[in-house]
Amino acid sequence: MIRRGFTPCCRLAQRLLVLASTGLLLLAAASCAGQQRSLGAGPQPQGITGSPAGSPAAQPKLDLPAPRTLLPDSAPARNAAYLPEDLVKEGDANNPALPSRNVTAASGQLDFAPSYVSGGSISGLAYATYSFKLEDYDLNNEVRLFWAAPPAAGTSWVGLANWDSNRWDWFSTDSSGRAFPPSLAPYLDFGGDLLLIALRSGADPSSLDQLRVGTQPPLAVLSTNSRRYDFGSLDVDLDASASADPDGSITGYEWDFEGDGVFDAQSPDNPLISHQYDTPGSFQATVRVTDDKDISTTASLGVSVGGPWEHTVGLPLWDLYYDVEVAPDGTIWACGLAQNPEGINSSDLALAHFAANGEILKTSYWRSFNFNSQIGSALCIGPDGAVYVGGTGYTNTFQHVLFQRYSSEGELQWSHAAPDFLADVKDMMVLNGTVYAIGSDNDGDRERGTVFTFPAHNFNNIPLSMRLPKETTLTAMTYFPGSEVEPAAILAVGGIGVNSDADLLYVSFSPALQINDDRKWAAVGGSQLGRAIAVTGTAPDYSILVGAYRGTSPTESCVLRLGVNKGYNLQGAKSVNIMDMWPSGTDDSVYVLALESSSVLEPDQLRLTRLDSLLNPLAHYVFASGIATMGISGLHYGSGAFVISGGATLSGGTFEPSSNFDLGPSTNWVDISVSFTGNPLEFVDTLPLSLLDREPVIDTGAGNPDGMVLMERLTL
Repeated sequence: MIRRGFTPCCRLAQRLLVLASTGLLLLAAASCAGQQRSLGAGPQPQGITGSPAGSPAAQPKLDLPAPRTLLPDSAPARNAAYLPEDLVKEGDANNPALPSRNVTAASGQLDFAPSYVSGGSISGLAYATYSFKLEDYDLNNEVRLFWAAPPAAGTSWVGLANWDSNRWDWFSTDSSGRAFPPSLAPYLDFGGDLLLIALRSGADPSSLDQLRVGTQPPLAVLSTNSRRYDFGSLDVDLDASASADPDGSITGYEWDFEGDGVFDAQSPDNPLISHQYDTPGSFQATVRVTDDKDISTTASLGVSVGGPWEHTVGLPLWDLYYDVEVAPDGTIWACGLAQNPEGINSSDLALAHFAANGEILKTSYWRSFNFNSQIGSALCIGPDGAVYVGGTGYTNTFQHVLFQRYSSEGELQWSHAAPDFLADVKDMMVLNGTVYAIGSDNDGDRERGTVFTFPAHNFNNIPLSMRLPKETTLTAMTYFPGSEVEPAAILAVGGIGVNSDADLLYVSFSPALQINDDRKWAAVGGSQLGRAIAVTGTAPDYSILVGAYRGTSPTESCVLRLGVNKGYNLQGAKSVNIMDMWPSGTDDSVYVLALESSSVLEPDQLRLTRLDSLLNPLAHYVFASGIATMGISGLHYGSGAFVISGGATLSGGTFEPSSNFDLGPSTNWVDISVSFTGNPLEFVDTLPLSLLDREPVIDTGAGNPDGMVLMERLTL
């Protein structure tokens, strides 16, 4: 509700005046200074002494009936508040059954012909009475007369029927025809009836076009076509041009860029402004719109600017984040596990929500009575901000694939698992209203790469579950948008063969789960497993790059390009494992995240390498000067910001340079023939889950490893 403030008078003296020359009995209310708004009424006509536009003036005896005798006949209740049109009366819409004098209706207007001069007869006053029905009135206390031409100062008045005192209170209008009673409460009865008299003194005729009770506030609207989150700095173009005033015009725009209540800029005639945010944080960009009645409203939108930060976050025992993703609003979600202090080798599913500046917005730890232990191993975020988590629930004898959906605020909406289905989830995406998840299952013999699909908004308990042949796994996927020669497809990588001698597996399949292409890559000696895949470039010059680790000693990792007999080797003094890849989005290059380590919880190093589509190295960067990890598994990149998730304590280490290598004759891509089999898989509802009352802490990474999220801006 929007109301104009009013400061009551500090002293009120009543006096009785008898003016024989005019025959008027006046009960005048004189007020001292102290009102918020002073709208001087100018010279007063003799016989109506008294008041600025915000105070009642004298009560002239105009042979007017007492207000209570003029109450309208009862009307059926509308069971609704007033409508906007109830606030307005045309000039000629005065009630002919109520008092009027020296007025004539003419084409929507009401012509006033006063002939009142100081000392003259009150019969020279011109006035008309209007009735309003304003149930549940909630606007400000303004009453306005819209004259065709402004009358002389001090000759325009508003009279209001005071139902409490059963008399008429008078208010002089300002040069715009406005009067501001301290409150309209005494003038509105229980049914919302209000009687108003428009009165003219003086001797010049005038025409009344319209009357209005109350003022509707302007509607403030703020939008932007700019990004609302970025890393390091952010230029935002703010647009308030859709703002409007339903009963007047907008006279100014004020801008509070941070949302701290301090308005930093004004643009009286321009609803557009730009601002650069250079400080990391979450802000509420706000516009204050003011109309020609000096009433203001505001509108805001959120802006987030990230800065370099890293957190190790968790409970007293082990924690680990397996996956991380940036939401459409620029916030960050990570999922994983938290070791359960109440059971050996038991964990609870962990979900964490961070602002772009690293502030923890929400953490939750979930336990199901169906399982001894559960983890969240992958997540994806829909266009509406909904968060989908895939993982595994464990019993004493089985592991069950598990899917959950959370609202954009982190509230759990559903949770489903497939009984007696030994499977895990490695990667997820939302595509055209469908959630896709990949992983592997074990039917009691050998692992089989598996794809799950279900509608994003309607989990019907029977998702499709399509399986590859035995001795296959799927670990990472991405979307290929299609070209003139290749259809749009989902691309996945993993492994094929037994663990000690597995080859890298590549599969392309349609959203309807039809195989488009499949092939494998085998190096001499050891095994290979696909860990990451990325599509770079633009149509029609796409490049498909695959990241894999090689079972050498120490372990090496490499990046390959489909159709090109060349790779890039990531080597180090210790084992090097490729963790993830992300296309730059600005050119055909790709960022490759790798971890060099010798064993769990010894000093490791995270390295980021940028390669062009021909696998030429462009730059290297070492993250975080050394960490001891439980594993690094998630990478997200956007607008120059990298977000990495895993589990870590802080430590130290070094990386060796990497190099290009040529694929030998035995390491070419080889076409193979795989096919999907399987039927829809029945899931069961695993709710209710227990939301555990635990409060994680951000610490220095000492002691047991915690879930780690790291965000940093790089120029590579």
